[in-house]
Amino acid sequence: MDEPLNRLVLVCVWKKVGLRISGEKTKAITVGDQTTSPITMEGQNIEKVDKFQYLGSYLSENGDVEVDIRARLGKTSSVFQRLRPIWKCSTITSDAKLRLYSSIVVPTGIYASETWKTTNKINKMIDVFHRRCLRSILDISWRDHITNDEVMARTGQDDTVATRRRRFVGHILRLPTTRPVIVWP
Repeated sequence: MDEPLNRLVLVCVWKKVGLRISGEKTKAITVGDQTTSPITMEGQNIEKVDKFQYLGSYLSENGDVEVDIRARLGKTSSVFQRLRPIWKCSTITSDAKLRLYSSIVVPTGIYASETWKTTNKINKMIDVFHRRCLRSILDISWRDHITNDEVMARTGQDDTVATRRRRFVGHILRLPTTRPVIVWP
């Protein structure tokens, strides 16, 4: 379909079901190297943006997920810092702290990770953050000269992003062939 036809179909659908779309609040993004003419809706120009947030994830026009991952790690860092009194408490066992970390902090950090592209840079960003959190929970300083492998062995943690991706692929492979697969973002 060419671009004007896509716009026409969209306009017809929202008008047909009785929706009103605000031109001031609506934003447009073009993914890829496409150059498009200005988008208008009922005489109003729609602002073109290079990235925006949708359902907690950032989308960018070049399809890069680094913006989303950096934002996700920022949110995760905030959650981790709010739990700092628990991490520093000497009366709570390390096992309890690690269970809290795995059930609260990790899901915040890897939300929608099943759809992220995998690059060494992205994997390193996530691994560095993960290990830094684990070292903080176990009160391990860099001066202690404990390797990352030893930290991972002590905590029993694994590569949670890879695990979630494998689980996601398993779900996709078990779907009936007649059902379309929609991956977002």
